[in-house]
Amino acid sequence: MGLTFGFIGCDTQTVDMLRFFSTLPDITVAVVADVTRDTPAMIFASQNGIHMTTNVMEAATTYKLDILFHVSAMDSISSASIATALSDEAIYFNPATTKVMLKTVATILSTEYIRLEQQFVSNIREISQALNEFATITKNIDILAINASIEAARAGETGKGFSVVATNIKDLVKHSKQNFTNIRRALRELEQVGDNLALTSKILKLQNKE
Repeated sequence: MGLTFGFIGCDTQTVDMLRFFSTLPDITVAVVADVTRDTPAMIFASQNGIHMTTNVMEAATTYKLDILFHVSAMDSISSASIATALSDEAIYFNPATTKVMLKTVATILSTEYIRLEQQFVSNIREISQALNEFATITKNIDILAINASIEAARAGETGKGFSVVATNIKDLVKHSKQNFTNIRRALRELEQVGDNLALTSKILKLQNKE
């Protein structure tokens, strides 16, 4: 049986936490609460189908939460009143404890992104090398097909069968070149994904130092 989480008093780093927990199959983020709807975490919740509210006590009392993360302290409401409003079964992390949790999650994400980035770059290099070898082979086959056509033409009637084979080889090379172009285009898109991974890992590193 999965766990149900809630977040209140959210700051920028909460988005990392939300994104992390949202990927875990046995965890459901039920609600995100803050005094305003324009915080990064509230916007993330809106974009990802997570219920959001500006009524903090609603988040603590309405949802059957297993864990409630209180990210940032609020002047309008105390940690004690929130903890009291929760059910006895729920676990409450106050702002100080949640801050430690956020840094832990940021460290995990940063490490994982770095590993993925390195693996991704390595795979891209291998694919690129294979494509370069494929391009060389295709070019050589194309030259052989052209030479075969020339020799078939010189042979006249006896070279007709060989001419058909040479033509088929040239058609195959033509299709191979088109496939090569499509794969190259896909590879460039993958390289862009790799750049995004690298940027994300850098951001997480900076956030983890804060």
